[in-house]
Amino acid sequence: MTVRVETASRYAEHFALLERWLADVGLPTLAELALRGGADEALTAHVQWLYDTRRPISYGSLVLAAAQLRVPRLRGHLRGAWAAQKKWGGLEPGETRVPMPVPVVLALAVLAWGWGWRRTSSLILLGFHALLRPAELCGLLRGHLRLPFEFIPSGAAAWLP
Repeated sequence: MTVRVETASRYAEHFALLERWLADVGLPTLAELALRGGADEALTAHVQWLYDTRRPISYGSLVLAAAQLRVPRLRGHLRGAWAAQKKWGGLEPGETRVPMPVPVVLALAVLAWGWGWRRTSSLILLGFHALLRPAELCGLLRGHLRLPFEFIPSGAAAWLP
């Protein structure tokens, strides 16, 4: 597998961090752990340590990818470590951008409404308040939206006035 030079240097940096951590906790190198067994448990513990020390979430992915590149026999055998990384990803909010200021959104919606673009105005407001990405907003259809009066709690058909 070929990776870019920048990526390879980041892998090397994170792999070195892993090897230092293994030595600090009294474990053998990752290559030895792969031969003896226990590499998955050690990497899971390392991902947990990264989480506990409040490192960026990308560190976990980088160290796991680097470990699989350095020790190819680990590929497909790190289920616990990748599960820990996935769990960590679910706990973190991820990267967000600052939203458009509300007055700007309202000005755009009013401007679109004034030009007669009722649907566009509605989509601007809906996209902002529902935190939709532009591609999600463009792919939105009327069938995707369920309004409160469309829900029938009992499941029975009823006529609405």
